[in-house]
Amino acid sequence: MLHTENSKNGHDKAGVQELSPVAVITEYASLVKSRALRYMSSGCELDDLIQEGNIGLLGASHAYNSELSSFATFARRCIDASIIDYLRKSNKT
Repeated sequence: MLHTENSKNGHDKAGVQELSPVAVITEYASLVKSRALRYMSSGCELDDLIQEGNIGLLGASHAYNSELSSFATFARRCIDASIIDYLRKSNKT
């Protein structure tokens, strides 16, 4: 995990937002995959679910506020929301 000095959870608001998109995806790939696996019964390909989860993760990295929750908690919600939105749009829920 990447760490910043002023953060109890490893990432402060500026720290996560300053990471490149590739670094964010690399850092949290296991979280995205674990969330995507929960939706495999939808009939979608795992790669599609992971791609949608990564979109949610990148959105989370831009919108994160360290005063409200840890980044992992916030990212998990954003990842799930992105995957669910994709499933709704593709009528696979």
